[in-house]
Amino acid sequence: MREAAVVTFSFKYVNRLGIPDTLVPRQGRVTRDGLILENSRIFFRDIHRVERHHKSLVIVLKPGATISREVSRHIFKRLTAFVINIGGFSRQVQSIINRRVSTAKLSDRKMEMSPEELKTRFVKADCPNCDAAIDLIDVIRSHYIYCDYCGAIFDHYGYLVPGGNEYRVCPETGFYERVRDYKEHAYYITRRDAAFKTRKLFCSDTYAHIIFERVFVKNFTLLFGVFLAGYEKLRSLSGRNANYIELVAANLAAAKGDMEKAEFEYAKLVTRNKYHPGLTMNLGLIYLKKGKERKALHEFQKSLEHCSNYTPVIEILRKFSQKNDDE
Repeated sequence: MREAAVVTFSFKYVNRLGIPDTLVPRQGRVTRDGLILENSRIFFRDIHRVERHHKSLVIVLKPGATISREVSRHIFKRLTAFVINIGGFSRQVQSIINRRVSTAKLSDRKMEMSPEELKTRFVKADCPNCDAAIDLIDVIRSHYIYCDYCGAIFDHYGYLVPGGNEYRVCPETGFYERVRDYKEHAYYITRRDAAFKTRKLFCSDTYAHIIFERVFVKNFTLLFGVFLAGYEKLRSLSGRNANYIELVAANLAAAKGDMEKAEFEYAKLVTRNKYHPGLTMNLGLIYLKKGKERKALHEFQKSLEHCSNYTPVIEILRKFSQKNDDE
């Protein structure tokens, strides 16, 4: 895909509450040399990846990245990331930045390889969802490929798994599911506490349901929040992919500790969606919560057999191994 030499956009820095820092938008650009935010340049090699939450982009930087004082003012504490809201062009800008970040990483790896190694070892794939270049050097070929930039899963022909644009690992629950923008509407007054707020969330349908249960009854004290919370609940129920019809019920059962029901529902899901690394990972997490570590490790291994570069499972196994070493 050919890209323009310079892509321009308007943006505002956003804080942890999702509030822009100014009323007047700033000017940004994506050039061949890096991401320009007003007068601050961020080189592509200093960017780890870019995540998109609706109209906002989360710029995740590498540790030790060279950034200006202005950009550093908007870095979240204890994180190497900041958020900008850029309106309707967020998907296009994310795609271009991730493409160039991933291409820069691959170029560095290619420079370290000999001509013979380039012929025998160099393998890459282009993500059909965000257009990032996926490094598959020394990665065992499997049914699916995982994009670490946008969380998409796709096959070697470039086809996404069902629901591939929305389904990924939920940052709140850790389970594979549909993830989208939701809002928590808490408007109530009780004897113990009170709340008058709307909080933006990027989470799964399951977590949206948990939020709904947490505030719905309390909101009856003012009624205003009941309708808003009910609307978010209806959103979580609509438009789900038919391939994963039992997914929310299974994840809710797991969240509430009903592991038998969760295991039963996941067994059906995995049978219907063979070779799906996300669903297989979820089943492994169920076994892990039940204390069946051997079964859990078996499912995690199966997930990697289906998608050998599936980072969520690789991270689970890394933490599991580190925990055992510490003990």
